[in-house]
Amino acid sequence: MKNLSILCKDFDLTDAIKLYATEKLSALNKYFPNNGSEASFNLRLGKVTQSQHSGKIYYAEVSIKSPEKNFGALVESDDIYSA
Repeated sequence: MKNLSILCKDFDLTDAIKLYATEKLSALNKYFPNNGSEASFNLRLGKVTQSQHSGKIYYAEVSIKSPEKNFGALVESDDIYSA
């Protein structure tokens, strides 16, 4: 997926996380014209920085911009892979 940018906050982006995110977002290409070649995908991964916070401490936020529409989603979880 060439139109993907990944930004991590408060933890390191490993090759495993990058590969996992790329595979998951590549599955969305089928919903866009020209197999997603005109869409841009921006993924922000992060860790909630409040020291007293427990439970869902990771988040994944995606913004998809296509010529027709823009989409976005935010998920919080206790594991970065499930987010």
